[in-house]
Amino acid sequence: MMTSLIAYYSRTGNTEKVARDLSKMMGAHIERIVDRKDRTGIFGFLGAGWAAFRKKETRIEEPKKSPTEYDLLIIGTPVWAGYPTPAVRTYINRKREEIEEVAFFCTCSSSGSEKTFQELKRISGTQPSGTLALREKEIGGKGYRKRLKSAVDSWNEK
Repeated sequence: MMTSLIAYYSRTGNTEKVARDLSKMMGAHIERIVDRKDRTGIFGFLGAGWAAFRKKETRIEEPKKSPTEYDLLIIGTPVWAGYPTPAVRTYINRKREEIEEVAFFCTCSSSGSEKTFQELKRISGTQPSGTLALREKEIGGKGYRKRLKSAVDSWNEK
């Protein structure tokens, strides 16, 4: 049986919900990527988007789990200004040498998932087993579980 780790960053809770739902569906371990920079409020929001757009890293708490202990690493991020978050960028740069098999998912308000997936692929230096993009309004809505299951099934086939 394939073992999976879901590593994700979430500012508002949307990406966290998807990560937790995927974890339950897959029986995967889960690890939150914690940004040590305060990203709350309007200034946190604006600064976060600017940092993502400029492809900046940030200080994160040291991850406790190693991707080398898993068959598949699933990385989740919100889309900020068309890019992955600085926390996810930092996580991938720290763990790049430990990543063998990877899949990506992202949450967004409207668009930017393709650009985000291209950037995640570039940063990690790997071709993902699959991707899943969910708009904010889709999370928890009609067809949500079916989309998650479809992604999980495709990731498990690899």
